[in-house]
Amino acid sequence: MRYIAFGALAALLASIFGILGFSILRTLHKQRDVQQALALSERQHRQLLDDAPDSMVIHNLDKVIYVNEAAVALHGAGSKEDLLGIDPIELVPEEKRAEVADHRRKAITRGEIRTSEMLGRRRLDGQVVETDTIGIPINWDGQSCIACATNSGPLSEWIYSGVPW
Repeated sequence: MRYIAFGALAALLASIFGILGFSILRTLHKQRDVQQALALSERQHRQLLDDAPDSMVIHNLDKVIYVNEAAVALHGAGSKEDLLGIDPIELVPEEKRAEVADHRRKAITRGEIRTSEMLGRRRLDGQVVETDTIGIPINWDGQSCIACATNSGPLSEWIYSGVPW
């Protein structure tokens, strides 16, 4: 009789562990699928930034943490590494820094998208290039950051040329 009870208990425990094991396996499978989908989404969004025709600079108010090739060209850098890690305020003309600091503060604290028309960007050689910029508060690798999209293309050049609309 004792062996029958022990056998029944062993069968019950095996059944419970089997169900738990199946549930855990299914959960791990779902988690893996979600992680793969997230990784794919991150790669696709990174590719959008990398291939954007406009300058894309992401910073955390203290340092530049991402730039695309258009940003390298706009700021007169030799490579992405020349821009990564620098204080982002260095990319702003000196006379506009107070205005930009206010825009950044509002973007981060209020979550507001901020635009700066005809603000200009400062190249690494000190030359100022007239541009339009939009600052978008984002979360990048767990940090509160600002993504700056800057356009200095033909439309901006035409606007600044003084040609009437």
